[in-house]
Amino acid sequence: MTREEEISLIDDSSLCGRPFPPNFRCGLPERHEGPCGNVHVFAPAQRATFVGAPQQFELNFAVRAVTEAFGYCCYQVGSSLEKRDFRDVDIRCILDDEDFDRMFLGWQHNHLDARISLLNCAISLWLSTRSGLPVDFQFQRMTEANKTNPKGRRNAIGIFIEPKKE
Repeated sequence: MTREEEISLIDDSSLCGRPFPPNFRCGLPERHEGPCGNVHVFAPAQRATFVGAPQQFELNFAVRAVTEAFGYCCYQVGSSLEKRDFRDVDIRCILDDEDFDRMFLGWQHNHLDARISLLNCAISLWLSTRSGLPVDFQFQRMTEANKTNPKGRRNAIGIFIEPKKE
């Protein structure tokens, strides 16, 4: 479809806020009067997460303790970033391969190792209790994390920006 054909689909006399074809919008402020301005294609806004703000804040505070304890950033991954009807909130602490191997003796199958299973379960329960959300926490080796989720979204969590001290 040419640019002229795309623009012809839009009723220029309509007030902004009226239906436009998918991925199009008016270039003027919302609810303006008169003809619409330069119509252009836009990418729909992507939500950062489908978790509600109060629970997301609580989860961020709780994950901060994990970040401080282990020295690695944690990431929110999975369905809570993609859809409204998520089952649980997936949190991953992705460790360098060497650190993972040192801490967990190089286990490839996390569910078979008592140490990593206990830590994953205990931290999942603690994060769930603190946030009121069903949380699935797991430590992951960086190589496996990148292999199982090469292009999936990862939102860093458990971090705060501290003001510059003068």
